[in-house]
Amino acid sequence: MKTKRISPVQLYIIDEFSQITTEISSRFDNPEKYLLHTYSSFHQFLEDIKSSEFPGLKKPGLRIILYVINKHLQNNNTISEALKIQEKIRDLPDKYSVIFVVDSKYKDEGQQLLEAGASAWIVNNQNAIHWIDNQIKGSISRNNLEVQQRASRNAYRILLAYVILVFIFALVTRLLFPIHF
Repeated sequence: MKTKRISPVQLYIIDEFSQITTEISSRFDNPEKYLLHTYSSFHQFLEDIKSSEFPGLKKPGLRIILYVINKHLQNNNTISEALKIQEKIRDLPDKYSVIFVVDSKYKDEGQQLLEAGASAWIVNNQNAIHWIDNQIKGSISRNNLEVQQRASRNAYRILLAYVILVFIFALVTRLLFPIHF
């Protein structure tokens, strides 16, 4: 049974030199499922997010940020730069899932960032697009499972409330009309 999403997944690609933007855009080109937003800088992304906020209204759907840390920016403090970005994203009012794409010489340094709340730390190589695709679709699946679990818990709560109300009604009826029991 195919379920229809209420709103498409919003995918924000922050890539200064458009290294992987075209490949990601071609993979996620279905506008019914995905809304792609591309930015050349993190500052531009923050301005767009803050300008599109409406007080009292939340954007529905899952939001995933794909952040490419470019080679000329990568130096010895790449992790601290990524941690600052993660902190700024955490301070935003909505929940975002963040995927960082880095150069191969920083492949072993991502554990600290993953512990800080990032979804993935992916090395930019020939298989990076496949890893990104898997990570995005995995995030969508986790989100769908969370929605289904919340719906299931709400259904059990409603059933429990109904059973309690029937029991109370039966008890009150027994006390008020003992002849009929």
